[in-house]
Amino acid sequence: MAERICLLTRGSHDYGMGHLHRCCWMLEALRDSGRDLHLQVCCQSGEEAHALLSSRGIHASYADWLSMQHPLPECDLLLVDWLNCPVGFLYQCARSARRTMLLDDYGPETTQADVCLRSLLADIAPAHGREGRAEVYSGITYLQLSPELLRIRYGAEASQQAMATELSRPIERTPGPVHSIMLSFGGTPRLPQTEFALKLLRELEFAGRVIVKPAHPLTVIPAGLDVELHEDVEHFHELLSACDMCIIGGGLTLYEASFLGVPSLVLPVVDHQLATARKLNAAGCCLIGGKTDELNHNLAAGRLMELIGGANLRGRMTHNSTRLIDGFGLQRTLEIMFRLLGS
Repeated sequence: MAERICLLTRGSHDYGMGHLHRCCWMLEALRDSGRDLHLQVCCQSGEEAHALLSSRGIHASYADWLSMQHPLPECDLLLVDWLNCPVGFLYQCARSARRTMLLDDYGPETTQADVCLRSLLADIAPAHGREGRAEVYSGITYLQLSPELLRIRYGAEASQQAMATELSRPIERTPGPVHSIMLSFGGTPRLPQTEFALKLLRELEFAGRVIVKPAHPLTVIPAGLDVELHEDVEHFHELLSACDMCIIGGGLTLYEASFLGVPSLVLPVVDHQLATARKLNAAGCCLIGGKTDELNHNLAAGRLMELIGGANLRGRMTHNSTRLIDGFGLQRTLEIMFRLLGS
């Protein structure tokens, strides 16, 4: 009999689309697992969520699940990728599922789950313990990334078996001049941060190519800069991996750039991005150019000059970051899910 797995998620440009993207990656991995599974997706109502999931060919049931007026489907495992779940809502989840698993959630209510797995919002070092009834796994070891990223770094043979082979070795970029820079501040164009970064590059007389993706259509390009504006996010990871460095916001893109070995200057957009940047900065993976919503010209200009002019610095950052993140967190998450189903 097929095991029933339901993925419950949400997303919007106001608070991020990362939950939805992880849902897509998880579905792809579950379908490729070779197990007999019945898969369902439940998503909080929203036009942006519907547009993204539909574009990936994913049929989902849409409702205001938080209101608890709609019963969730009965399943063997309910995977909730939804930050700040209320205690009453989790109680309802537990009534519909034999087992419940949360991704990147915090607070006393999470102790009601069977498993809580934290990566984006956790410390870098891996840890395993219990909080109430919940078994908790945390650390960058469980960071879930797009399978596309693994194929870019490891090639077509990227697989779980690669975790124990030389494929997990760090990327070594040959130090040299910066010819190309990616600007990206998440899935939503951020006009103030983009124009701030472009002005800095103009002041430093940067002569290389600048790729802005996704870009606001009203972006003002300073004279003398070679800038490509891309309003979509298609082929984002391929372009990012080909750049010599990037200027980014500090969300999931910071982890992605680190995994690909692309040195980063971080201009945090929201508070949790600053916390993430500080962790990776301490690990020697990026430089921070300011605080949340504070575009500090002198600090950012100085750090940007360090990166552009510091080939050895960029080489160390590439080595540190690719050694830190091997990219197989999604597979590790699947292993935990299947152990939970079998318990």
